[in-house]
Formats: sequence, C-alpha cells, structure tokens
Amino acid sequence: MRAVEPYEPVRMCQKTIRLALEHLERRQLLLESWTTLWERYVESKVDHRCTVETLKTKFLQAGKDMCTILEWANTQDVAIKDAEAIRLAQRVFDENYERDEQGEYQQTRAQPTGAVHNPHEPQAQWSSKSTIKDKTWVGYKTQVAETVQEEPRETGEPTQNFIAVLVTQNASESDKPGMAMVLSEQANMGLEPPQVLYVDGAYVCGPSLHEAQEDVRELHGPAPASPDRGRCSPWRPLI
Repeated sequence: MRAVEPYEPVRMCQKTIRLALEHLERRQLLLESWTTLWERYVESKVDHRCTVETLKTKFLQAGKDMCTILEWANTQDVAIKDAEAIRLAQRVFDENYERDEQGEYQQTRAQPTGAVHNPHEPQAQWSSKSTIKDKTWVGYKTQVAETVQEEPRETGEPTQNFIAVLVTQNASESDKPGMAMVLSEQANMGLEPPQVLYVDGAYVCGPSLHEAQEDVRELHGPAPASPDRGRCSPWRPLI
C-alpha cells in the first residue's frame, strides 16, 4: 500500500464520475441531480494549482457524488448495476474512501496494491523503482530478452543482437517471475532454452541460482545488496 498525492485522487475520481455520467447519458438515464453532476464533472475540470484545502473539499464532494450515483444505480435493473462504468465507479469508491467514527466518508490512509489510477485503463498499476532515483509510474512492466553477440563489436559495426522475447506483466508484480515468463515464451515459440543468462540484480537470488544449477544453465548478474534495515519508506502527505 502507498500514500497518495493530493491532486492525483481528485482528478482520478472526477474522471471516473464523468465516465459513469457519459455512460448513463448515452442511455438517456438521468438521475435527479443530473444537471449539477454534469456541470461539475463533464463541463469543468480540477485545477492542479488549487490549494490543498480546496482539493480536499473537491475530493470529499466527489465521494458524496459517487455515492449518490451508486445508490441510484442499485435501484435500477441489473443491466445498469452491472455496467462496466458503474462497476468501475464502485471499485474506485471502495479504494479511495472509508467511513470515519462519525459515519462520514473520508480519504483512505493508503490505496491497496493494484488500485485504479487511470479510469480509462484500470489495468494500469502504480509501481516504483527505488534503484532509479525513486522513479514511479502508472502502467506496466516489460520483460525483454535479447541475444548476446559472442564476439565483441568493432567500433562502428552494427549489432548482431536481436530481441528474442518481449512479455508484459503488471507493474506491481515482482521482477523475478518475469524471467520464468520469458523462458516460457521462448519455449512456446520453439526456441531452445538459453544456456547462459545475463541479468540484472532483480533476478539474482538463492532460489534463482539453485534453479539455474538444476537446469544446467548459467545465471550471471550482480549480487543483491544487503537490506538497509535502518531506513524507512518516505510517507507522502495526505490531502
């Protein structure tokens, strides 16, 4: 789980509501507060320069409006309740809001792994690489296998390497299963398993080395760094 930035959840929740409203509008299904909701989420957009307090107000308002839409949808027939845009709104609501002691909905302390960050592509997930200057992104991971030219290239000589396999996995998944995915894809393509693999540190561990030894192949890569038990992950401010 991770803490969330102030602007990100407001924009994401508003986009989710807009998609739900556009879905209902195409079917001529207008709930009681339609005009207000349409003006708030379709005809306007959040300004990223808003103050934190304004963003908090907009976020909580989006939660109330999303709850209104979901409660209304639950009174409709199955085709409406099970519509993709409505189910997405329910998922986004559950991942971003929780009840406080007074029974009011507030922002969750942290979003679960695999939470929606782009309602236009819910499968895209948040991930980070602390080894790359704390790089973060929303999307996917791509595992690439490339052949290695046996003889060193001369200066100016074009490479003879080529990409053998390219597979995609969820951004939040560990890199280690990626190597198994690559080997499996190579087998599916009828390629012989590589006898020598050159990998980065994310793929080197005791089980991986043992598996390579059992398969009579070599696994070359940097040894993993010792865990720094004295550091804590940074906590980003909530709205």
